[in-house]
Amino acid sequence: MNLCTDHCQLIEKHKGGDPSHLQASSSSKREKNEKIVDFEWEVRLTKNQQTIGGVQLKSLPDTVSVELGYDNLEVLRQLNVIEEILRKLVDFSFLTLKVPRLMMMVRSIDFELTKVVKKLGMSLDEKVSIGGAVFSKYSLTHPINEKGPLLKMRSSAQIQREVLEFVKREAEIRILIQTGLRLNRDAPLDIMRDYRFCLGVKSEKLHRYTEDCSWMETFGELLVVKKNKLTPSHLLFQMQFQDGIRLDFEFLTLDRLKEYVISETLYRVILDKDHRLPLNTQTHLFPSRVSCPTEEEFQELLNDIWWNQIEVAKALYREEVTLVGSLYEKLLTEGLTTLLGWMVEIKYDWKVDLGRKNRWLKRYLSDTSYQEYLSLYPNQSYGGMWERLFLMKLFVEKYAKKVAGVLGYTYDVEQGEKVAKFLHRINSLPSNASEFH
Repeated sequence: MNLCTDHCQLIEKHKGGDPSHLQASSSSKREKNEKIVDFEWEVRLTKNQQTIGGVQLKSLPDTVSVELGYDNLEVLRQLNVIEEILRKLVDFSFLTLKVPRLMMMVRSIDFELTKVVKKLGMSLDEKVSIGGAVFSKYSLTHPINEKGPLLKMRSSAQIQREVLEFVKREAEIRILIQTGLRLNRDAPLDIMRDYRFCLGVKSEKLHRYTEDCSWMETFGELLVVKKNKLTPSHLLFQMQFQDGIRLDFEFLTLDRLKEYVISETLYRVILDKDHRLPLNTQTHLFPSRVSCPTEEEFQELLNDIWWNQIEVAKALYREEVTLVGSLYEKLLTEGLTTLLGWMVEIKYDWKVDLGRKNRWLKRYLSDTSYQEYLSLYPNQSYGGMWERLFLMKLFVEKYAKKVAGVLGYTYDVEQGEKVAKFLHRINSLPSNASEFH
C-alpha cells in the first residue's frame, strides 16, 4: 500500500505478516516471536521523485515500532517531511492496521526530531543506552474508547484540495492566491498556523459572497465567523472550524488584485483562469526583516522609552486602569521589544526574520534574556506594576549599552538615572498631593 503526504510519496517496498491479526484486542496474548506486521516504504519527493530515505513499521508484542532512515536530512527538515511522514504513519497504524500502540526510538541529542514526536502527542517512556549513544523511547497509545480518528484535523493537502475545488466551481472567482504564514519557512511549525487565501472576483459579483454565506459550510462545521468589510472592493472572512482549521478568505475585485499582490511579501499563485498573472507555483518571498537603525533612530527609541515610562507612572498615580494597560503595552512592544530585536539582529548580522511585532523573538534569545524580558510584564497589582517600571531602567541600560557598543553609538546613562528618580518622586506622592515634591 502506497501512502502520500503533502511533499512526498511512500512507495511500498515490502509487506510481511498479516495485518488482520492486529484487529484483535490489545489484551489478547500473543507469542513474543509472532510476526504481526512488517511494512517498508521508500520515501520520494513528489516534486522530482528524488529518493530521500525510507521508513519501516516493525512488530513488537502489542506494539508497532517506527524506524526512519534518511539520505538527505536537510531536505526532510526544510519541507517538514519528517512530521508529515510520522503523522501519516500514526493514521495508518491506528485507523487502518488498528494497532494498540506505536513506539519510536529517538537519539536524545536529536532535538528537532524530539520536538516533532512531542507535537504528535508521543510521551517519553524511558531512556536507554545503545552502543554508547543515549536513545529516548517515545510511544503513543490508541485511544480505543474515543469515537472517530485520532487526528481529526484535516491535512494541509486536503485543505488545499477543498479550496481549489471550490474556486474551480465558482465562475465568479477568477484567481486564487495563497498568502500568509504557511508560506514563511521562518514561521513556527504548529497546528495553530492558519490558511490564508486571496480570491479575485468580478466586481459586479462581489456582493454575492456577503448576501449568501452558505458557501462557508462547504468547508466544514463552523464554530465562529468574523466578517470584515475592509473597503467596498475588499472583503475578509475569517472562519474557525470545529476541527481546529481556520480559513481566511480575502475577496478582492480583479482591478484591485494586482495592487494587493505587489504589497504582499509572501504569495503563491495557485489558479488564474484568465491568465491575468504569471502562473507560478513558487513562493515569492521578501521577508520583512529589521534594518539596522541609524543613531538618530536609536536615540529616538530611547527617548520614547523614557517618555512612555513617565506617561505610565502618571496613569498609575491616577489609578487609570485602562490607560495604564495601553500605555504599558506600547512601552513594551514599541520600546523594549524593538530594542531586543536590534540586539538579536546584530548577533545574526541582520539576516533573521523576527515576524510581525517581533513575535518570534523568543527563539533567538537566551533563556536568561527571555526571562528578564518576561519579568517586565505587569501583574494585576499597582505595586507590582510600579516595581516592573523601576526594573525597566536596568533592563534598558543593559541592552541599550550592548547595541550602542556594537553600532558605535552613544548611550546617555545620566538620562536614564534622571527618569528613574523622577518616577520615584511620582510614586512617593500622596493621592491628594497639591505640590510635586
